[in-house]
Amino acid sequence: MFNSLSSRFKDVFNFIGKKASIEEKDLDGVLREIRLVLLEADVSLEVIRDLIPKIKADLLGKEIYRSISPKQVILKSVYDHLYALLDFPAEELQLYTNPTTFTMMVGLQGTGKTTTAAKIAYNLKNKQNKKVLLVGLDLNRPAAYEQLQTLAKDNGLDFFEYTEKNLKKIIADAKTFATKNFYDVVILDTAGRLSIDEELMSEMQSVYELTRTREVLLVMDSMAGQISFDVAKKFSERVPLSGLVVSKADADSRGGAILSAKFITQVPIKFMGVGEKIADLEAFIPKRIVDRVLDQGDIISLIENFEEIQDEEDAKMEEKLLKGQFSMDDLKKQLLSMKKMGGAGSIMSMIPGLSSLTDKIKNGVDESVFKKHVAIIDSMTPRERQKPDILNFSRKKRIAAGSGTTLQDINVLLKQFEGMSKMFKKFKGVKNPMELFKGLGINPNSFKK
Repeated sequence: MFNSLSSRFKDVFNFIGKKASIEEKDLDGVLREIRLVLLEADVSLEVIRDLIPKIKADLLGKEIYRSISPKQVILKSVYDHLYALLDFPAEELQLYTNPTTFTMMVGLQGTGKTTTAAKIAYNLKNKQNKKVLLVGLDLNRPAAYEQLQTLAKDNGLDFFEYTEKNLKKIIADAKTFATKNFYDVVILDTAGRLSIDEELMSEMQSVYELTRTREVLLVMDSMAGQISFDVAKKFSERVPLSGLVVSKADADSRGGAILSAKFITQVPIKFMGVGEKIADLEAFIPKRIVDRVLDQGDIISLIENFEEIQDEEDAKMEEKLLKGQFSMDDLKKQLLSMKKMGGAGSIMSMIPGLSSLTDKIKNGVDESVFKKHVAIIDSMTPRERQKPDILNFSRKKRIAAGSGTTLQDINVLLKQFEGMSKMFKKFKGVKNPMELFKGLGINPNSFKK
């Protein structure tokens, strides 16, 4: 998400970076470029007309024209105003389990609303230990009902089944069922349409009036264009939205739709869907998004990704690394862990200043090299994995034949292994994993807002 926006901003700031100072006459040119970047990202005109004058006033007030580093001053101003646009006091879902809490999912058809409803239910059940009931309310599209039913069944979620065709009766029955069975949360997946129409809006209003839900979440497709502004506006006029959910945020999208929707609704973005799997949902944290947009990295997300894939085996690995021990089996585990995190390209995108390498890595390293290295290690004997220094020409030739690779591929892997072994020996005895980041010149605490 925001890949194109980030790339275009980088071009603007690279241009500024070539100047030793910036004159007042240059400022309008810079702001014009920023305006074009936002327009290309499908940010609505209303947002741009609000944002650009604020940035200009801020820069003029700081008298930057003879600054030694105009790039840093302008970058800081753009950063602050983008952050202010997306920022909202941290707010989790309003859940009051007595009585049962109702949550409405609203949005256009095709935005991922039904999938998002299931993701939120899965999140509440598995991370917050809530008892959750899913209710499909699209009476005109049986496929939507069946999709939610299938998602619930496949992921161990409770689903309210009915044959009734009367919306008021369905909601009344669902309320009774939820109360009798002590559900904490009921998620209502309302009807979607290909476009906004009065029937959709009236039906949505009826659902709200019948349930008086504490949460009304508008699901926005991250790839939507200028239409997002009108969609957000019309939905917010008919029901009291409490938050936005960004779906398909893992797609290579321009991201302007999200800025526009947040601006018009003035409600927090609460979640982002970051993949197709049911667990691919994360809390929306404005600072991290702006860090990525302006290529400032996201070290905190990187650290959390490492933490998420840790298990009992990782604890054993950590103990070995602290002793300075490292084998080919350990390297294989690290490669597979990196793949779980989205590959080297995904990791690079989270480190400040390295996102420009992401595309190169994705285009040739992640899949092919991961597969080659794992195949080579799998073709080694247990002794060779523990002591790769015994690999002579004949052993390498056998491994190459068994793994479908070349001697050069094996030598590349061995060189990588040697480099990682040296690195881990360097950090031998480090008890706090955070010290590894300090060893790389990174202070994780500096990235916290």
